[in-house]
Amino acid sequence: MRHKKDKEKYLCHVEKGDDKDQHPKSEGSARKERTERTKSDDFTPFFYRRKKKDRMRSSRRTKTRRNEDGNHHPHFRLTSRFDDDDDDSKTRVATPPEEDASSGKRRRRRRERGERHHRAAALEEEEKATSASPTTTMDETTLSEDFFERHEVPNDVIGNDFGSNSDEEEEEETAKKRKTTKGAERATNEKEEEEEEEEEGLTAYEREREIRVQKNRIRMEALNIRQLASEMTTSATRHKAGPSQRGLRKKEKKPKEPVVLRRSGRRTGAAAELSGGIDRERRDGSIVLADGRMIAQGSGEAKEEEQKKGAGEAKISATLTVNEKMNMVTVELDAKLISKCESAKGNDDSDAKFIEYLQRTTRELKTTTKTKTSLKSLRAVKKIELKEDDVAKCTERAVTHADFHPSTSEVILASGDKEGNVSLWRVDDDDEDTHGVYCFQPHSQYVSHVKFGNGNGIIGSNLLSCAYDGHVWMLDSERGEFVELFSGAEHDVEFSSMETNIDGNIIYGGDNDGMLNLIDLRASKKKLTSQVALGEKRINTVSFNTSNLYSIATSSAMRKGGGEICVWDLRKFGGSSTSSSSSSSKLQKPVYQLLHKKSTQSAYWNPDGKRLLTTCYDDHIRVWNPSVSSIKPELSIRHNTQTGRWVLPFRAKWVGDDGVAVGSMKREVEIFDAKTGKRELRLHSPELMTAIPSRVAVHPSANIVAGCTSSGRCHVYRS
Repeated sequence: MRHKKDKEKYLCHVEKGDDKDQHPKSEGSARKERTERTKSDDFTPFFYRRKKKDRMRSSRRTKTRRNEDGNHHPHFRLTSRFDDDDDDSKTRVATPPEEDASSGKRRRRRRERGERHHRAAALEEEEKATSASPTTTMDETTLSEDFFERHEVPNDVIGNDFGSNSDEEEEEETAKKRKTTKGAERATNEKEEEEEEEEEGLTAYEREREIRVQKNRIRMEALNIRQLASEMTTSATRHKAGPSQRGLRKKEKKPKEPVVLRRSGRRTGAAAELSGGIDRERRDGSIVLADGRMIAQGSGEAKEEEQKKGAGEAKISATLTVNEKMNMVTVELDAKLISKCESAKGNDDSDAKFIEYLQRTTRELKTTTKTKTSLKSLRAVKKIELKEDDVAKCTERAVTHADFHPSTSEVILASGDKEGNVSLWRVDDDDEDTHGVYCFQPHSQYVSHVKFGNGNGIIGSNLLSCAYDGHVWMLDSERGEFVELFSGAEHDVEFSSMETNIDGNIIYGGDNDGMLNLIDLRASKKKLTSQVALGEKRINTVSFNTSNLYSIATSSAMRKGGGEICVWDLRKFGGSSTSSSSSSSKLQKPVYQLLHKKSTQSAYWNPDGKRLLTTCYDDHIRVWNPSVSSIKPELSIRHNTQTGRWVLPFRAKWVGDDGVAVGSMKREVEIFDAKTGKRELRLHSPELMTAIPSRVAVHPSANIVAGCTSSGRCHVYRS
């Protein structure tokens, strides 16, 4: 607006006829003169040529940026407000590139200095033209439109009174003003150059930033931020290192064997592999040959080697019975399989040392006074934590069951996995090779139960285990051997759960067909005493009532859907035979039946034998008192039990009489109050327990809780 006003003011002076010697030119001659002056080098100002070069450079930069990122504007990049949609109709926002504050300030000052230089050059050109032709009339056609629109002419150049002063006075005033202007511009340029040189070392923004950094440093030191940050860095580094590598190590990869072409045995004259005949076929697809060998489906040799490894040695005992009246002598043979305790990763010396330690611990158990673990005792402990040395890989596959040795002087944890491995971990062992983990393989299939005895009867305080392969093994700590107590091959039994009575002489094992199998260890022959049909599907758990010797509780699913918890009276079972007809007998009627909407995974009596703890797939843990009500539970705790396909289902366990311990999908072990349902404790360690503890174990007489994961690792929390 300022340039246009100056232009109009100047034209008004010309139209009034202040200079009468001037004659207006024709339009054609004025256009021709303007064109000639534009072409001449003397008339073209320096700033016009500089502007042209800048435009050329800008166009080159624009083309380069278009080729690099495909944008049409050199300074703005169009970005979609919707990242996932490529629709062109969506609103797009132009975001300018980020620019440093100091570099932008320097660029702006250079531009202002260049503009001042251009104005001075334009003033010199105008003075030259005025001095060359002082009487020349400045008409509208002789003035450049671009000059008034693009450049700012100072007020002192276009004054209020054009033509009022003489030419000499105007020249003197112009010279003085030019000197003053040049001197001021030179001083301004020198000052700005000095400021730029100082700012290249440390700008005002950088000085302000240093002040803020100093204030923040003082504040961080007051809050002890550095120490907390170092601790977080250490924990993050430990977390990146992965799960604990203590215990069993990864199997070394075997080199791939060359593929052998299959050839017909009939053409080569070799004997048929199954020439002896097949005795029977098992439910899992494996076959038992007439000569006693068992071959798994698809891979006969590997399965046969595993079976031989678990079988061990056979000790045969003969019993002679003489009947004088009939003049007959009866000979009864009893074979007992015994397997030496040979751990998978240890050697003879380490195995012998561990067996000796286990013998000593078991003997000391008889003289130790027992104190029961409870929620009250856990809350009384100041801190229950997980240390790095209390984590170890105990089994090759997912831990299916775990139990603590009842000793309080030493901590021993037993666990079983999906491949038939039974592991014992001495938590405080300092052996650098084994880390106290001794893994054995008495079974060939999924281990469904692992538990130490209560010190009574034949079992005593020894470790008892059963699996889907139908075998029941006992680790005799005195002899250091695994003794086979029962083999279900004759009756085709697959144990899915097991429990012993209070006396420690009778085993009650549930199978995958809903049958309860009774095995009396006092008999001369370790055979199946009786079978009772309790349901139509697999029995997940069997629990004995400690206050009522004839009461047991089982958990299972129902064929019609849902789950059930049943309380049985052993006196009503009777002594059914073990013939094939017994499996098709009518189902027994329970004393109490606790129905659930979905499948139930476990049911355990509490130590006082009055309440039942159940875990169901409907995201609830319940506490029942069957003698009071079999419809409504005493307590229902909301808990996520949807473990999915790759994690074993949760099974809640008692912590004394007043607490409940269960794994969590948040990678922690939660302990609830059995009376109020309130969560009292959370046992977790993001750095050390990196998986979901699907199975838990509670020490019977010490404040120790273990969480076991599907990776085979066990985590022991203690004070």
